[in-house]
Amino acid sequence: MNLPVVVDITLGLVFIYLILSLLASEIQELIATFLQWRAKHLKKSIELLLAGGSETKGSDIPDEESDITKAEELVQKLYNDPLINTLNQQTQEKIEKHLRVVTKRIDKKGLGEKQSGPSYLPSETFAITLLDTLKIPQLINHVKHPSEESKTNLHMILESYK
Repeated sequence: MNLPVVVDITLGLVFIYLILSLLASEIQELIATFLQWRAKHLKKSIELLLAGGSETKGSDIPDEESDITKAEELVQKLYNDPLINTLNQQTQEKIEKHLRVVTKRIDKKGLGEKQSGPSYLPSETFAITLLDTLKIPQLINHVKHPSEESKTNLHMILESYK
């Protein structure tokens, strides 16, 4: 066998491998986008972060809510905030809308009542929204400038925070 023949075969195999790997990567990306894997994983990760790593839904005390349930409610408030809600770009095309409806029927819990969610949240947006939702600035203001009215509000904020 000649050296040019070996080089030709090697180059052909390398290009075939590259083309097939790009095709497989693009197919995986289309499936991830279609099924909203990144958005669902992001929401679940935020819930676990806010629950303190507790993945259990069951509670020993029947009247008391579990950490994950409270975290799910807080994440729903975060996702309804205008800063995060504007990151969620739902498609306006007819075909894509129908595909979202189909995937919504398959996975009912995934993203709540919405058909899609953001697959990425900038850290500044998440931090601002979380602090605003937990009313941390009002709490700091009440601590810095206490008054009779703010003392009662402070107790109410602390109770709601707990």
